[in-house]
Amino acid sequence: MSDLDKGGVAPDQQNEEQRKLADEYRRTIVDIQSKLYDKATAYTNLVMLGGYAGAFTLWSYTKSQLPPRANIMVAFCLGMSLVGFVLYQVYKIAMQIKHFTFVRYLLSPNRTLTEFFIEYNRLDKVEAEEALRSSNVALFVIAYCLLTSLFALSLLFANFCLVLYDRPGWPS
Repeated sequence: MSDLDKGGVAPDQQNEEQRKLADEYRRTIVDIQSKLYDKATAYTNLVMLGGYAGAFTLWSYTKSQLPPRANIMVAFCLGMSLVGFVLYQVYKIAMQIKHFTFVRYLLSPNRTLTEFFIEYNRLDKVEAEEALRSSNVALFVIAYCLLTSLFALSLLFANFCLVLYDRPGWPS
């Protein structure tokens, strides 16, 4: 007795339904990934514009009144912070490209729903391990960028105060 005689669904029809459902999941994942990427990019751009533009603007308006060594130290620290930030952004882009390559592989149209979820779970596990490594890198880079830029800004503000009170700048 066949599946149809038992009142069931034909295997071909069942496979077609699974493929349609897998396609729907694929479209959902693509939509979610696109929205997440757009939001992350917007936030990163805001931080970059606000933080570094503000610091470099403050420095550019006051560097003529700072001692040469203070200028060099501020430039060096801000520059090193910026280099760290840019290198981290390049790292993030590489990780995003790798992620989107995984997603593209996952979205191969010739998978049944079962195959789709098997691959999804495998790739999700790999992504979770990479996310842990990436979060450690992010913490290091954030600490590095904050420390170098905060040192530069502290030096800048300390010299602002010294200049306001007619004292010689530091370091001279």
